[in-house]
Amino acid sequence: MKHLKVLSPCKQKGIASVELAIILPLLVFLWAGTIEAGMAFSRYNNLTKAVRDGARFVSLNLDPDSTGVWESGCLGPITDRASPCGAALSLIQYNTNQSSGTPDPLLPQSGTITVDINHAPAGSNANFSLKATYRHNLITGNLVNSFFGTSFPLFFDLKSTVVMRAQ
Repeated sequence: MKHLKVLSPCKQKGIASVELAIILPLLVFLWAGTIEAGMAFSRYNNLTKAVRDGARFVSLNLDPDSTGVWESGCLGPITDRASPCGAALSLIQYNTNQSSGTPDPLLPQSGTITVDINHAPAGSNANFSLKATYRHNLITGNLVNSFFGTSFPLFFDLKSTVVMRAQ
C-alpha cells in the first residue's frame, strides 16, 4: 500500500495567498453583482410606487368629460410640468405634485423619468395606462469594461406601467 506524502508546513507557505489571488476576483464580481441587483430591484420598486401614486392622482383629479374623452394635454408623452397632467409628472419625478414644492425624489436623477399616458388597451375610454421609464445607471459597468476590455452597456431602462380607471 502506498503512503501519501504529506507536505511539511514550510513547503506550504504562500499556497493560501495563491488561492486568495485565484478566488478574490470572483468574489468581488459576485459581491458587486449582488449590490447592483439589490439597487436595481430597490429602484424598480420605487419607480412602481411613484407610477402608482401618479396614476392614482390622475384617476382622482383629471376626469374624462361626460363622453369619456380625455383632455388632449393628458394623452401621450408628458414633458411639460404646466400641462394638465404635469402635476402627475411632478409627483412621479419629484414626489410632490406642487411645482413650487420642495422636491424629495425617490430615485437619483429622477428628472430623467419619462411618463406616457394612453387609453388602456382594453375596456372603456375611462381606463388609462400610465407608463414610466427610468434609466438605471450601473455602478459596476466601468469595472467590468476595464477588467475584461469590453463595451458592456453602463445602463438599462426600468419600465413600470399601471392601468387604472378614472374615478
